[in-house]
Amino acid sequence: MKNILVTGGTVFLSRYVAEYYTHKGYRVYVLNRNTRPQPKGVTLIEADRRKCLLGRLWYTVP
Repeated sequence: MKNILVTGGTVFLSRYVAEYYTHKGYRVYVLNRNTRPQPKGVTLIEADRRKCLLGRLWYTVP
């Protein structure tokens, strides 16, 4: 299975990209702040680029 990472996965275009590749059988990871509902079938990697710049780490949400 192929993997794909989509950044900002809840905004208009990237949400549809994540859904498209999920339906095509890809394992999709979405990197965002988790401020909106995630597309079905994706794995969320929750991060905020502003906090990452301060040396904080990101984490995945089950």
